[in-house]
Amino acid sequence: YFRWMCRTKVKQSAAIVTVSQGIAEEYKRVFDIDSTLVVNATPYHDMSVGPVSAPLRLVHSGGIAVQRRLDIMIEGVRRSSADVILDLYLVGGDPALAAELKALAADDSRIRFRDPVPYKDLIKVLNDYDVGLSIFPPTTFNLAWCLPNKFFDFVQARLGVIVGPSPEMARFVEEYGIGLVLPDF
Repeated sequence: YFRWMCRTKVKQSAAIVTVSQGIAEEYKRVFDIDSTLVVNATPYHDMSVGPVSAPLRLVHSGGIAVQRRLDIMIEGVRRSSADVILDLYLVGGDPALAAELKALAADDSRIRFRDPVPYKDLIKVLNDYDVGLSIFPPTTFNLAWCLPNKFFDFVQARLGVIVGPSPEMARFVEEYGIGLVLPDF
């Protein structure tokens, strides 16, 4: 159905917008559709980089979805002996999955689930952290080529970022020297 929609209906659109170069290239390669790239960037915030804390304060914000594999970030902290705290600001999604994630983290006091904050306040809240985590294995095509708003939220909050080897986020991290790209998920 998706492919049929792209072949027949999407081409009739007055404008086609994608959020990452990889998605734009795939539309062109598979469907001969030209699109305009508009990244999902957070508006500019005039903020300063804060001092790095001990323990290092890691943060992730966003929606709960099974394909995002949020358990990987939790497991990474659980298996690490590093002096870190991971705060998660999660919204929406399946309540059963949220309960599973909380159960996975229950025996590690370094992993904390925080109440969501309104988006208008998020950048200010994130600015209190040291590093934003944006690690999504390529469980779907869109996740393989994701360039999510949370990535730009972390940048606007003046955080360092740690990303998986997702090509779009990795390109920004490497080009601007703003964090670390993990070798795998």
